[in-house]
Parts: sequence; structure tokens; C-alpha cells
Amino acid sequence: MKMQSSVVLLVLVAAASVECHKFRFGNCKNYSPVSNFEPGRMNGTWYVIRKVATTSTCMSVIYNNTQDYLEMREIRTPTSVTPFNIILTNIGKLTTKGNNPAVMNLKWENVVSNVLKTTYTVVDTDYDNYAIDAECQSLFFARRESATILSRTPTMSDAQIEELLQKLVAQGFDRSSLNAVDQSNCFEPQQVDYNIVVDEDGVRAGLRDEDDVSIVDIRNEQELAEYINKTENEVQQQNGN
Repeated sequence: MKMQSSVVLLVLVAAASVECHKFRFGNCKNYSPVSNFEPGRMNGTWYVIRKVATTSTCMSVIYNNTQDYLEMREIRTPTSVTPFNIILTNIGKLTTKGNNPAVMNLKWENVVSNVLKTTYTVVDTDYDNYAIDAECQSLFFARRESATILSRTPTMSDAQIEELLQKLVAQGFDRSSLNAVDQSNCFEPQQVDYNIVVDEDGVRAGLRDEDDVSIVDIRNEQELAEYINKTENEVQQQNGN
């Protein structure tokens, strides 16, 4: 039980710290937004090609435009955390900040991020191939900035990456801080052991059996550890028989 709890705790720490670039003194700046932004055209899956200060692999973003907000699901795989195939899903809501729909408030639905104010700007996109965003979190007198290069496909040409990097440099980002995200050895949906979701209820782990049927809805690490321990005992009993 103790070992399984430790595994879950490592995953939860990874969820919080894998994007741990530093806060700096000063207020958030205003990034240049794309013109005539249409949120509904962002719907669907985007693959992360470059992102500031990340060690994640197989990172993607799914947008869903609703009547009240643009939902953003950030999905990533922590590197070398556990022997399990695990993905982390962070759910956020984007709401228009002012008159420009490309400049939005971003609220990640977890306790840690609730104390931060995050501005999310779509800097450029053609909706069908690429998009780049810039984020700034403000906390009292400090700020933390991030940026992402997104693609509708898992790969992007070097020429396209260079063009988008230049646009982010023009927004004040250091190109060396934009790490490449490996999309080459990603899990198939049926290969995922645990999908740990961070939403308005905190941490929720959705587990599925070999037939992809949801078998439990777990809300905290203790319940997850208990479930893993139970299933391991069942396997041992079956092997004993």
C-alpha cells in the first residue's frame, strides 16, 4: 500500500512541477494577438511541438468551444515517473478578457492555479495547420511567462517551426527556452493505464479495463492506491488458482 501511494504521489508531483519555469519580478506584458480570432475554429486536437520549459512528451491540447467559454484540455505524459503508462490531463477554461477575443483569461481547474491570474493570448493561427500562444501568470508583483507552438499533426517542418519561433522571439521570448516535445513514441488510447485528471474536483483518476470500460471513478491518491492494491491482490489470487 505504501509503495502504491508513493507511485501516485510521484505522478501528482509531476503534474504540478513538470512545467516549473520561474517567476520573475514585474507585471505581465501585452502580447500581440492574432486578428479576427474565431474561437470555434480552434476546436479539436492540437499537438505541442515546442513549449517553454517543459520535459513532457506526447503533449497535446484539445479545445472545445462552448456557449460560455473555450475549454482547454492539456494532455501530457510525465517522463520516467513510474512503470505505468500514465497521462496527465489538466482542464482549463478560457474566457474573453476584453474586446479582443484572442486575449483571454485562463483558469486551470485546480487548487494551485486558483491563486494565480493567467492571461492567454493566441498570437497567430491559420486554424488548419498551426497556432502559437503566449501565456503570462501574475502573482502579486511577479510574473511567469510561457509560450507554445501547436500543430494539427504530430510533426511540423523545420521551416515552419523556424518561422513560428521568430514570431515568438518578436514577442519577447528566448528561443532557447522553447523545448521540443517528442511525439514519436506516444501511447495508443488502449495502452494507457491511468489518466489522471486535474479538474474542478481536484485530482481524479479514470481507469479503464482491457475492454476500455470505465471501472472506477477515483477522486484522490488514497482511493487510487487502494484500487491498485485490490487489483494486484486479485491478479495474485488468479495466478494462485
